Amino acid sequence: MIARIWRGWAPLATADDYQRHYETEVSGRLRAVSGFRGARLLRRDDGPEVMFTSITFFTSLDAIRGFAGRSLGTRPRGADATFS
Repeated sequence: MIARIWRGWAPLATADDYQRHYETEVSGRLRAVSGFRGARLLRRDDGPEVMFTSITFFTSLDAIRGFAGRSLGTRPRGADATFS
């Protein structure tokens, strides 16, 4: 099992929108990936921003590439580093 951690920040005013986006669009894409085994989205208010930490679980590096693409060092397609 491999855990992949991604962090992003959203302004407080749009944090709920990002959380809905993750829970609908991103999680739907994740479930379609062979080798995906689960995910958790953590949320922490940090002044004028909200920090999100996504922890996803996969069976292999190939499974992660099925979601994130060939370069494991970049953010997943469709997952903005910031959400505004």
